[in-house]
Amino acid sequence: MPLDVLPLFWERVAPHLQKAADKSLGRYNLEDIHDLLTQYDYQLFVAYEHWDVQGAAVVTAVIYPRKTLLNVAFLGGIEPIEPWGPTLLDLLQVYAGGMGYDGIETQARLGWAKKLIDNGYSYKRVAEIFEIEL
Repeated sequence: MPLDVLPLFWERVAPHLQKAADKSLGRYNLEDIHDLLTQYDYQLFVAYEHWDVQGAAVVTAVIYPRKTLLNVAFLGGIEPIEPWGPTLLDLLQVYAGGMGYDGIETQARLGWAKKLIDNGYSYKRVAEIFEIEL
């Protein structure tokens, strides 16, 4: 979504992204996500049906020495995720391929593994995140 139309969609997208912020274990709030979109190189993709927002993804490029990946930083929407989630992921794959990226990455709760498999996506588990609270 172009940055100049973000104000037109923000109120309709914000509740979905709030869900993602709530799952970040205190790392982000909704204002932080808005700042990523307006002040940094993050893009917003929106899934909608008849102008009703079904879900949203906030993405950015992550450049490693030997690969460039599209990172899905936030994803949120109505449940069940089908059909909007797979459609949005298909769009992200087309976008990433068109940009010349090598793939898509994300950090997510373990339940997303089943969603990916159930919707026909193959993935490889490359790491787990461990956090020790102080």
